[in-house]
Amino acid sequence: MAEELTQLKGREFVRKLLKGVRDFSCIELERTFDLSRYENFGRMQEYLRSQNLQNNPVTINGSRFSYLQARGLYLPHLRARGAHLGNANLVNANFRDAQFVNADFRDASLRNANLRDARFENADLRGANLCNANLGSAYLGNADLRGADLRSANLWNAYLGNADLRNANLGSAYLRNSNFEGAFLENADLENANLWNADLRNANLGNANLRNANLWNSDLAHTNLAGVRNLAEALNLKNASFSRTRVTREEKRTIEEALRKRTFFELAD
Repeated sequence: MAEELTQLKGREFVRKLLKGVRDFSCIELERTFDLSRYENFGRMQEYLRSQNLQNNPVTINGSRFSYLQARGLYLPHLRARGAHLGNANLVNANFRDAQFVNADFRDASLRNANLRDARFENADLRGANLCNANLGSAYLGNADLRGADLRSANLWNAYLGNADLRNANLGSAYLRNSNFEGAFLENADLENANLWNADLRNANLGNANLRNANLWNSDLAHTNLAGVRNLAEALNLKNASFSRTRVTREEKRTIEEALRKRTFFELAD
């Protein structure tokens, strides 16, 4: 049986936080509370910046903060396992190194947010706005990102193994050294994405858009490319790695033509 949540007004949340309370697990914050416009928001931000949140993090495990308005919120190292933040406005927030395992961010806005090193394992990010977000080295294994907007997001060295990115928009995203092994990328838009050294083994890219996607040294072993769009317009296709990659006859011809242009040797004088 789900644990009953304790109701908490927004102003009471701020008051307790400023008094040093750190554990706000299993609470339900006043719905649609506009924290960023609250009179003590600036004071709260200054206070949080002065604290050692890495050693003494704020915790909202299992809590419900749906529809929260908290633009620019400073809460690195937040512990929010199983928290509900659906439809929240968290534009420009700083959640670096936060723990969002099993958290619910459906239709939330995390545009321009700092999510570096954050952990989103099994998180629900369907329809979330992550445009320009910094997800460098973030862990998104098994996360549900269907329909999420990740345009121009930084996912350098991020882990997205078995993540569901169907219909996600990754246009112009920085995906260098990212791991998409076993991920579901059907109908995803990867136009202009940087996939240098990306691990796409066993991923499914059926009907994904690869126009101008940079595939330099990307690993496409056992990847399903059948039905992928604009493969011939992908950049550095000749420098990608293929092994038992699933393709149509047309895609096979496109890849083989690209590989014929690859330079394997440099003659010595």
